Amino acid sequence: CFITIDLDPVYHYVRSRGWKLKNNANYNVVYEDAIYRYQKIFNHLGIKATFFVVGEDLLNSYNVGVVKELHEDQHEIANHTMNHLQSFEILNFKKKNYQIMKSHEKIHEAIGCEPKGFRAPGWNIDQKTINILKDNNYLYDTSILPSYFNYPLKIYNKILNWNNNFPIFGKSLLIPFGKRTPYKTLNANYLKAGDNGIWEVPVSTTPIIRLPLIGAMLFKLGITKFKKLLPKPNKMPYFNMVLHGLDLVDKNLVNDDRLMIKPGYGLTIEEKEKAISRLISVLSKNYQFSTINNYISNYDESN
Repeated sequence: CFITIDLDPVYHYVRSRGWKLKNNANYNVVYEDAIYRYQKIFNHLGIKATFFVVGEDLLNSYNVGVVKELHEDQHEIANHTMNHLQSFEILNFKKKNYQIMKSHEKIHEAIGCEPKGFRAPGWNIDQKTINILKDNNYLYDTSILPSYFNYPLKIYNKILNWNNNFPIFGKSLLIPFGKRTPYKTLNANYLKAGDNGIWEVPVSTTPIIRLPLIGAMLFKLGITKFKKLLPKPNKMPYFNMVLHGLDLVDKNLVNDDRLMIKPGYGLTIEEKEKAISRLISVLSKNYQFSTINNYISNYDESN
């Protein structure tokens, strides 16, 4: 089981919707508060997670210190692009390469080793991006959300963000029908299994209707209902749970109530911590936890 946390900065949620930043708001609270809450939960439960870092945040020396601490605590630090642009899908090759490799550089500077994993903003993956990752010795991507609900969610996203309509879930119409378990990709087609590409680690969904099993769904339904969606291990031998830094942000420290549109944002911090702790405790009954890098590296060595 992989617990993965996208450390999207709080200002991203404001910026991507075309809103102006508030002068009296704290938009660095993911690093100043939420990450430590995740560490507390993970240390208590004895697990290691994979954190996807936005390179722009590492221009702040305080944040560099936080990421170093995560790395020293044996959590994995992976790449989530330099600026987390929601327009990532439509960028040309040169600009995509910059977004990936500039963040790569900042992460390397911060922790002293190169990241081996990647997740695209808004799950906007394509073959160009996969090619950049392979050419730069990345081990895996984990940007595919193989859910039939991608189509209605794209429409919902357009309605919700009518003033700044950014793409999500990638261009290919085949993504919702893709594999639900990790696979090594075919070099020329990231949606097909092969033996000469990088690994793809899809985000988990339910088996039949492919409902996304992600943090937003956890907070939308509540832990009791969410638990009922979890398939039995024989139906899903691996689990890739996606959470966000915002999921453990204390809204009282941010001071920007426009973010109440995000599922779970309005809950108390105690309610958020309880929901995530209970989820991990439930998963621990059927799964062993690992960072994605460690899992794939050990798999490759044993095969």
